Amino acid sequence: MDTDRADFLAREADDAETVAEAEERGERPPAPGQRARVSAADPAQDYSVGIPVDQLEALRAIAARTGRSPSSLIREWVVERLASEDHVPAGTNE
Repeated sequence: MDTDRADFLAREADDAETVAEAEERGERPPAPGQRARVSAADPAQDYSVGIPVDQLEALRAIAARTGRSPSSLIREWVVERLASEDHVPAGTNE
């Protein structure tokens, strides 16, 4: 790639980042047709948990009975347990 093109692309990238940061700070509205970058109010992270096979049917049965997904039950139970251990304030799940 020639130097002129590389310089042009570097300036374009810098300009785009400057605009995006201004949008995030609310100093400028998002460009038409684009969504603003917004941070989640309560961000979450996926975490893989191995559930013993013999316990999966019980989990699925409780989920079906309560009209919820197994993953939402697991999340609720973990957050409740952490709150009971005084690690996380209650009510910060979901």
